[in-house]
Amino acid sequence: MMRCKMKNIPYHCCVYATILLLLLLGAASPSPLESKKKITTSVDVGLVVDVSKKSGLLLESLIKMANSDFYDTYPFYTTRLALRIDYPTSSIDVASAVVELLKDEVKAIMGPKSLVGAKFIMELGEKSHVPIISFDDSSYSCLHIQSPYLIANVVPFNASLAPIIALFKQFQWREVALVCEAGMYDTDLFPSLLDSFQNAGVHISYISIISHTSSNHQICNELHKLDELQTKIFLVYMRPELGSRLFGQAKTLEMMREGYAWVITDALANSLHSIDRNLMKSLDGVVGIRPHVPLSRDLENFRKRWQEHSHMMKGSSITTHELIVYGSWAYDTIWALATGIERIGNREELSFVKENNNKNGREISHLGISSVGHLLMKEITNPRSRRLVEELFKSRKERDLLKSYEIINLDGGERIVGYWTPDEGISRELDSNDASKNPTSVEGLKKIIWPGDTTTQPYGWLPQKGKKLRVGVPKKTGFTEFVKVEKNNDTNESNVTGFCIDLFEAALELLPFPVVPEYIPFMNSTGQSNGTYDQLLHKLQTKVELDAVIGDTTIVSYRTPLMDFTLPYTEPGIVMLVPIKDSKLNGIWVFIKPLKWDLWCTIIGACLFVGLAIRILERNGNPQWRTGLFFCFPMLILAFPERKIVANKWSRFVLVIWLFMAYIIMQGYTASLSAILTIEQLQPSRTDYSCVGYYGGSYSLEILTKQLKYNESQLHPYQTMEQFHDALKNGCQNGGVDAIFDDIPNIRLFLHRYGPKYVTVGRKYHTDGFGFAFQLGSPLVSYMSKAIVNVTESDRMKVLEDAYFGPNYSSDRDFYPQIAPEAPGLSVYNFAGLFIVIAVATIVALLCSEARYGQKCARKQGSSFSSSQIASVDDDYDDIVSINGASTNIVLTTHNSRNDAIEHGLGHVDVVADSIHDEVELTIRHN
Repeated sequence: MMRCKMKNIPYHCCVYATILLLLLLGAASPSPLESKKKITTSVDVGLVVDVSKKSGLLLESLIKMANSDFYDTYPFYTTRLALRIDYPTSSIDVASAVVELLKDEVKAIMGPKSLVGAKFIMELGEKSHVPIISFDDSSYSCLHIQSPYLIANVVPFNASLAPIIALFKQFQWREVALVCEAGMYDTDLFPSLLDSFQNAGVHISYISIISHTSSNHQICNELHKLDELQTKIFLVYMRPELGSRLFGQAKTLEMMREGYAWVITDALANSLHSIDRNLMKSLDGVVGIRPHVPLSRDLENFRKRWQEHSHMMKGSSITTHELIVYGSWAYDTIWALATGIERIGNREELSFVKENNNKNGREISHLGISSVGHLLMKEITNPRSRRLVEELFKSRKERDLLKSYEIINLDGGERIVGYWTPDEGISRELDSNDASKNPTSVEGLKKIIWPGDTTTQPYGWLPQKGKKLRVGVPKKTGFTEFVKVEKNNDTNESNVTGFCIDLFEAALELLPFPVVPEYIPFMNSTGQSNGTYDQLLHKLQTKVELDAVIGDTTIVSYRTPLMDFTLPYTEPGIVMLVPIKDSKLNGIWVFIKPLKWDLWCTIIGACLFVGLAIRILERNGNPQWRTGLFFCFPMLILAFPERKIVANKWSRFVLVIWLFMAYIIMQGYTASLSAILTIEQLQPSRTDYSCVGYYGGSYSLEILTKQLKYNESQLHPYQTMEQFHDALKNGCQNGGVDAIFDDIPNIRLFLHRYGPKYVTVGRKYHTDGFGFAFQLGSPLVSYMSKAIVNVTESDRMKVLEDAYFGPNYSSDRDFYPQIAPEAPGLSVYNFAGLFIVIAVATIVALLCSEARYGQKCARKQGSSFSSSQIASVDDDYDDIVSINGASTNIVLTTHNSRNDAIEHGLGHVDVVADSIHDEVELTIRHN
């Protein structure tokens, strides 16, 4: 153990002094890391920026700051990134700059943005195995071909489709026009885009392609085409340079006023910092979506660090989101790139390999191949690399599935009004417990300022200036209560009236925007109908002559793919109408009708069976049953229910069951006969219809021929209710028809006038009723459907029905009852259970009565009175069959049996009452 030589100094002080001396000596000597710091290797990396734009200045400043911060943090690294910066001003210059940098054998190239040469640059990187890193450009978003040497900080358009479609559903927009920058429009990508919108019920009515080289005049011409569309909802997918010019011209053309809606994708929403302040005012009222990046502590520190470093960017406007999306991406790229170079440089030689088999002599073909390009790509995307925003370094496929998006509203600046996530849909906040979240209500977003400085949501449709809604109406000669067209020969103008017209105008009054209709009758120069309903509706497909068709137009399946219909406003279905006949039965044999012949026969058979059974049961104890009485006894017992007519208890059991069955059958017979005699029997005049009429020009002909398989020779078209009535009255044999096949609204109106003479028969064939037809994809359909529901549920509907169909008409009243062929009488099947019961009961009674056990009981009863015999006495006791011995048992059926027996001299009588049958048993003893 060491001992301190200075005795006056404590030992522990000596130990502390020794440690301090060693630390001072270590600090004074150079460390191995500091010695290595002086031995560094410069590695060239390329940077291509356009400093004529704010985004270029921002990018250059961020990369320089990141490079400086990295090596200040890791001063002992042996490699250094040497930035080789090129400043191109056009797409061609960008491609040329990339080629020159590859000639200089840079290990990576950052920032090249060229919409025209994007594919060429990507192929250069793939050929030379040099990573191409893009920061803030959508140039590569349309390239669906993946490259192993491309890292692009861009979210493809199809990745943001889900939040865009959710936004359209939120606002209930059904039609949109797509405005896309040329070069960003990919013909292989957009078919899937169209399918996605179509599956969501959103129709893309027009796609406008605008080149970034277009002049303002050309942009205005394209905007004029957009303004002529019915829809006023526009989805913009373009870069900020062209997007700012587009909105500037749109504001000049007054397309940023109330009623219009503009939605921008993240290609523009992420780059708002690059738009001039004056042009930003033209974007007021625009709604956009962009990926959401959570703000962490590191990102907050980065933002503060940038504010300290950006003294050279004074006067520039860059939001926190833009700094995070692009600034953090560029910042982390430098850190990841420098880390990868350090790791690779310590174990691999950073060199290029030249190809010597090139025979074409072209300069570009002499580019070398990086020996470490594939290793550098792995290092850049390595999760262990330090980064501010991890989401931004995921693979392109993973970035297609970003978890959340922000919904922003531009109004003198940008404001977040909501969020979208795959699980929760649209909500005001990202908190899963947010009570305001509602994926199907506009209340799920905060207040939005729309174009025109209004909070009223655009409905997606505005009538063109000075243009009316062209509405086609059919020319009818019958059922004019629905639509009536009258032509004034003096003025050559047509007056259109009717139930459908008034209902249509009542719905228009409820729309949130004004629509002025122009009715165009579908008739020829002679004032007659110009064709069928299908020919009229076909004009909607051309989208040239008509915007809508109203009238008694039925919604059927083969029409819906060609046009859009509103909700129906009448009862759906199509039925058969026939004349009726009074088949009231008043003949002399009407009493036989309630029961069918098989039931009559079964009743007769049951009577014989029960009578025979009672005859067997009564053969020993009742002499009168030795005659043929049993054949009619079951019927006689119903009229003369005397109990003394049978003596055997099993016979009584059978009679009880028989009376129960007879009572039920009599009740059914009485009810059926009452119905026949009192209720008027209305039946169709025919059950087979060889000639059928239909409303001429309607779709009923197709149902009759294709579904019901009628030949056209059996079918006759009619136009008016009077023609229907006359044809049904005459019948097929007299030049008329046996039945009429038409829509329920027409049949209901017909029955309202001729109801007592006709009735509907058969099934109801399904249709969706009458509706208003519009061009396919028309945004008016949803608004008109809502308005129709409001009208039909209000008192206005009853007023219209009374005005055109009569005061007693009601579409809510039950239809006239459908009369089927004459109902059959009661059959044996209806009472099969009763006949089974009576048969089983009778057989059981016979078996029990004739069994040995029953006979034994009878003998036992007789032996207990050995000195007596059984005598049967009638009511007057005039005849006593036999009296022998000391006493005789006599069964009497009157309460005065005792007195009567004594009067006959039978001796002392003991009376015992039977409580069940109310009989009196007398025991008579001889005096």
